[in-house]
Amino acid sequence: MIFSPFTELFTAHPHIFIGKNHPLANKDVVSMDELEEYPYISFEQGDH
Repeated sequence: MIFSPFTELFTAHPHIFIGKNHPLANKDVVSMDELEEYPYISFEQGDH
């Protein structure tokens, strides 16, 4: 099976998903330093 080259559909900027009662929930912008103290799960897309 031959696959066609990867076609980028869109560029997604970094996001965080937190609950409405999280201490950072009312902020418009959150820095990496502010996130550092909280546990997290991350995902790196890679090339495909």
